[in-house]
Amino acid sequence: MSCESNTNCRCHTPKQARVAISGILNNQDNEGLEILQFYTSKHQNLKLVVRKNGGNESSPAAAERISAPKEGPIALDSPLVTLQFNHQTRVYAVSTIPGPEGNLICSVSPSFEVVGNDDRHASTKYRVLAGTGNGVDKGWLYELEDSEDGKLIREHDVGSGENQEFRSIDIGKDSQLAAFYDNYQDNNSRYVVFSEQKGKICYKDVGIEAGEDYTLSAVTALGRKPAPGTSLAACALGEKFFIFYLSTSGVAGDNNYYLFHATGNVKSASASCSKVENAKALPGGHLSVVPVNASSSARKGRFWDIIIFYLKQGEPGRANVIAKAKLETNIPYEPKA
Repeated sequence: MSCESNTNCRCHTPKQARVAISGILNNQDNEGLEILQFYTSKHQNLKLVVRKNGGNESSPAAAERISAPKEGPIALDSPLVTLQFNHQTRVYAVSTIPGPEGNLICSVSPSFEVVGNDDRHASTKYRVLAGTGNGVDKGWLYELEDSEDGKLIREHDVGSGENQEFRSIDIGKDSQLAAFYDNYQDNNSRYVVFSEQKGKICYKDVGIEAGEDYTLSAVTALGRKPAPGTSLAACALGEKFFIFYLSTSGVAGDNNYYLFHATGNVKSASASCSKVENAKALPGGHLSVVPVNASSSARKGRFWDIIIFYLKQGEPGRANVIAKAKLETNIPYEPKA
């Protein structure tokens, strides 16, 4: 299939592309209050804002209108993936550099390096990228490739450079990806989130061979419709997963998209879904989540909260902005030993 006829290949996207966003806790901040928010500039370079957990709700970063990339190394419309790996905060993206199967996947911070090894450089023809890790010495990136039976998920180990492929149930032609790592009770497994052909959201256990697929039917309940090709973001806290996506509200006559989340036990496809914010989200806008520890007068002790970065749809005549939402959980915060 040529990239001109492939709706998920973003080599030929409209000139106004979406700002990529990725956030992570600053591992140099002992209090755990600083978030490193990375985003792409109008020239497809990487930018950084350091924010406190309780910082401003929005950033003017996305006010920059993106046109065709100039000097920047990041491919137009590529997501950003941020991992803590070997005591470094690393940012990955699909680059503008041609590779054997599309564009090379590279680390763009703290140094520019191609993912892979001497035998094979990681590359993809899609602008789809996700990643996860254990926050210490393991990290993986995920992208989509074509096969005779449809799309498959390819995993790249950022440490060894090795890769492997996973076939799954019908991956949608416009699907994006997210990934999360589950270390509850030493499970130490990893999962990839995607959209299937009918719009439902699924996640796959890729930590074991022939891992199970889980389908979240609840995302289409009550007349709600996830945005076609919705960006996805995910994390696991305790025994629960949290998957974020854009969807209609299900209210008759309301065709806007809003930030939603699905949550449930990792080893079960049973999930509840609810709206996170009433603000209108930009369809197709990138998402990023950062789990943080927090306390409040209403909750005794410290608990996990989740900070979500997304693109808020601007009012007519005004630019879109990077917005921040917060989802409170009742999951106790347990510092790492």
